[in-house]
Amino acid sequence: MANAEKTTGASARVVIEAENIVKNYGHLQALRGASLKVYAGEVTALLGDNGAGKSTLANIISGAIPRTSGRLLCNGKEIDAQSIQQAQDMGIQTVYQDLALAPDLNVPCNIFLGREIIKQSFFGKLFNILDMKQMEKISREHLAELGIGLKSMTVPVKSLSGGERQRISIARALLKDAPIVLLDEATASLDVENETRVQGALSRLLVGKTVLVIAHRMRTVEAADKIIVLADGRVAEEGTPAELMNKNGLYHRMVDLQRQSAGWRLN
Repeated sequence: MANAEKTTGASARVVIEAENIVKNYGHLQALRGASLKVYAGEVTALLGDNGAGKSTLANIISGAIPRTSGRLLCNGKEIDAQSIQQAQDMGIQTVYQDLALAPDLNVPCNIFLGREIIKQSFFGKLFNILDMKQMEKISREHLAELGIGLKSMTVPVKSLSGGERQRISIARALLKDAPIVLLDEATASLDVENETRVQGALSRLLVGKTVLVIAHRMRTVEAADKIIVLADGRVAEEGTPAELMNKNGLYHRMVDLQRQSAGWRLN
């Protein structure tokens, strides 16, 4: 999912920079001085085994949780986002692996949650009446870009499959058109066929944006511009996929393990 339109070389601009980020949960230290740089227009993948700290670091960048210490900069300015909304105001939009949808609301109301379209009639403005027809039209268009065709847009999202809910969550994030997109296991709830379809759509829709991907499946990040591997709460290695494969380190081991598991069968 590499971006075709990006700035490379010495002129590359750092969009997100984390310096010596520490996160403690009581006596447990989830991050132990993690540092990274994410460059404008690039797709950067953050990998690591379970418990390595990748989702914790993503949650700090997205404003979901506070850091214990360290510096976090966005476009050269130190930030201290105390909420997801504050991070969004800075141009950072996140798609979470836990979906983060309102289960009792329908599809358009979830996609437009917090930025609903109000009817422009006198009574619409007076009583904040939602323009459901327009919200449904735009929702269908964005879902179609992700290869989703739902029979009904009016049912509560809790009645949909996990894969359908995940794609609704992605559509909601993309509708905000943020310059920085953080994908935290964004395709985790999808089967291989739908994951491939959504990855293709994301590659088209995220061109020109700065993307940070937290992933578990190696095939979702093999086209990334840069790979950063976390281990024990720290950055263990970073580079292009080709560079890290040649190093024969942690990334190489993770790729080999997934290839072996993909070919495993019960005799």
